[in-house]
Amino acid sequence: MNGIFLQGGGGKGAYQAGVISALSDLGIKMDVICGTSIGAVNGYFIYSGNEDKLEEYWMSLKTQVNVKTEDSTIDNSFLFDYIKKMDKIKNEKDFYINYTEVKGTRLKELSPNMRGRNKEDIIEKMVYTTLLPKRSGYEVTEEKMQDYDSRELFDMFKEDLKKGLYDGYHLDGGIINNEFMNPFLENKVDKLYIVSFIKDFRLPEYIYENYRENQIVDLSPNFKFEKYHMVTFDRDFVKEKFEYGYDYAKKTIQSLL
Repeated sequence: MNGIFLQGGGGKGAYQAGVISALSDLGIKMDVICGTSIGAVNGYFIYSGNEDKLEEYWMSLKTQVNVKTEDSTIDNSFLFDYIKKMDKIKNEKDFYINYTEVKGTRLKELSPNMRGRNKEDIIEKMVYTTLLPKRSGYEVTEEKMQDYDSRELFDMFKEDLKKGLYDGYHLDGGIINNEFMNPFLENKVDKLYIVSFIKDFRLPEYIYENYRENQIVDLSPNFKFEKYHMVTFDRDFVKEKFEYGYDYAKKTIQSLL
């Protein structure tokens, strides 16, 4: 059995998609998938048996994140236009998504298994896990995108959260846990593939305690992403990172054979 962890990171997910495509082309099938935010979106292509459509999906995304200034979240609907049109779906895998539930001023992580659920339910949960908070009226201009730092928006979110302004919302899973791997404790796999966006990524201690080193294949990048890459969906960037992820994963796996 194989498992894969897919971290959240917005536009950086193009790299992750390339890795997934390489694994699929090498005949490596996944039995357990854990995805946060864009990792959940990429994970859906594994779950539904559509790994061969990942490159087309990423190249179809528009280049500019659409920020609705009247809302309290960043519009993420463009991530799902392509997915809603996909027909093929296989659902025999365990597919865990985590997202943040807000009750009053408290945050709670929910991590349901999507196995066997209908497509509409899965998309609803993927919308949750990719939905980032943004103060109502705060405009993210194109200039700000080039100097994007999520800490500014999260500092605002913390202030608005204390006021109860997000009561009842379901938000990005990475707000609470962007190292969403705990399902791999109950669902032990023989090989655990890691695709984070952090160079020299360190796994949570509980993974080291439950898995041997030779069971873990870390396919995280060997370069450093910039902060603004989280909101970068430019086609040239997407193509470059997808191809890099594909080549890097293929070479890494082949070196282990």
